Amino acid sequence: MKFFFALVLVLTGLACTPASAVLVAYEGFDYAEGTDQDVSTLNGGTDWAGPWGTHSGSVTTMDIGTGSLAIGNLLTTGNSRGGDASDSRNGRTFTNAIDGTQDAWISFVAQDTNQLGTAASFTLFSGGSGGVGGTERMTIQETNGNWFTTIKNPIPPGNLFQTDTIGDGIDSDTRTFFLLHFDYASGDGDDTTVTIDLYTGGDLNGTPTMGESFVVPDFALSFDTIRITRDLAIDEIRIGTDRADVVPLASVPGDFNLNNVVDSADYVVWRKHLGGSDGPLNGNGDNSGNSSGVVDQADYDLWRAQFGNPVSIGASLASGTQTVPEPASLFLLIAGGIGSLSMILRHIR
Repeated sequence: MKFFFALVLVLTGLACTPASAVLVAYEGFDYAEGTDQDVSTLNGGTDWAGPWGTHSGSVTTMDIGTGSLAIGNLLTTGNSRGGDASDSRNGRTFTNAIDGTQDAWISFVAQDTNQLGTAASFTLFSGGSGGVGGTERMTIQETNGNWFTTIKNPIPPGNLFQTDTIGDGIDSDTRTFFLLHFDYASGDGDDTTVTIDLYTGGDLNGTPTMGESFVVPDFALSFDTIRITRDLAIDEIRIGTDRADVVPLASVPGDFNLNNVVDSADYVVWRKHLGGSDGPLNGNGDNSGNSSGVVDQADYDLWRAQFGNPVSIGASLASGTQTVPEPASLFLLIAGGIGSLSMILRHIR
């Protein structure tokens, strides 16, 4: 009986291990590279209502560029949507609409590939279907080499509420991580505080390069569809209800300057801060034992052991879902459970 009771405790503990956060929707453009791909065949990512669609009058294709749009310490995977020069207005509807009853977060990496025009934009719609239609709620668009946002109040429908320049001083052709937060005032539906932070690199949990915040009174922004237009290279679109959902960070031991590789520049960081607090190591130093909280020899040893190592990224990590353990990991999990079982048996005897 004691053995059975102990086994139940161990198995219950393993079963209750928290799973990774689940996004409202994610698109990492993990498609084969190529130009003019039929959007109706692009149905990857998670929690979308269907494949990409096209708005009226738009071409029905999308360019997929080589590799992800890596930035800072963001976890990325797959390829990316290229800055298609043709008249492309691609849209996609996600399964669970953001209805204004809980906070919403959106993130993506974007870059304007043609500053000569004003076509590059990212728009949120409500009431869309199949990636098309609906009422425009908010747009981020390139104008005169900078990013500009427009918010529309649905009362009356389409009434312009506010326009504002965001990231003034950040050229739109600079690869930028956009982080949008919709704070719905505890779900009372009265106001929406919109915050848009822009990062051009570094630690995406740190201070943004630039940011804007404004209050939209008397209604909660709701949306269920996104649209991206020509000239906008974009990647890693995440929609969630928590910041951590949409800002998954890659961690590389020894990568003190967060450039996703352990190199000589990290040694410079270590040498400069030797003997001081370990904040400049950005959590990628040796945090064990006496090394915790300080920059010391153990951090150098870790850097030396990891020298030359890049980020190792898997698609399942970028989508925010839990992975199935590999055989070696599964063996360690079982071994750990058996060890815990033995300890419990010794205790209850």
